[in-house]
Amino acid sequence: MRANRPKKLLCPAQDALTQRNAMDNFYILKNLTAIQRKRLKQLALITVVFVIFISVFLWFYGHSFIKVSVDMPVNGEIHYELINQNTKKSSTYTTKASSIKKLVKKGSYEMLVKNQETSSFSVQSTKSFLRTTTINSNLQTEKSREFVGNNPGPCMYYDQSVLISYPCDGSYGDASEENRRMYVWRGKRRY
Repeated sequence: MRANRPKKLLCPAQDALTQRNAMDNFYILKNLTAIQRKRLKQLALITVVFVIFISVFLWFYGHSFIKVSVDMPVNGEIHYELINQNTKKSSTYTTKASSIKKLVKKGSYEMLVKNQETSSFSVQSTKSFLRTTTINSNLQTEKSREFVGNNPGPCMYYDQSVLISYPCDGSYGDASEENRRMYVWRGKRRY
């Protein structure tokens, strides 16, 4: 067992020195926390600026312009239909202008341009960083169209030269023989 030892008594000069050292240590700790707070604020500001910079960079990287021009003079209004192939989102514009320029997300787009009995179709991938992708549309009349079959089912499968039609209640192999309709594909739609 330890015996209770009496506290060591300090002389007044030593006692004052100990109190002064304790006050200095407290002041240093207080200043360290103020410095740490200042650095923390600076770090938070740098982080916010960095996040904003990355967000702006990614937005510029993910967007571009599509410019569609009709090469020949047209009468009346022109209908432009722009379809994003990834999202299948469609945008339609009707104007008398022979060209349009639209801001779009980076990706692959289908462009259908129609004016009265003429039309044009193209597929184009866009660039990034707000660069412009130009599509020159040469409007032409439809050369031919052939219909295949009579009353085809809602789901179809094309196998080289045979168009197979069946109801959409499962895969093609699940459809019964009387529900399958086969049509010989003899032509293509041409522009």
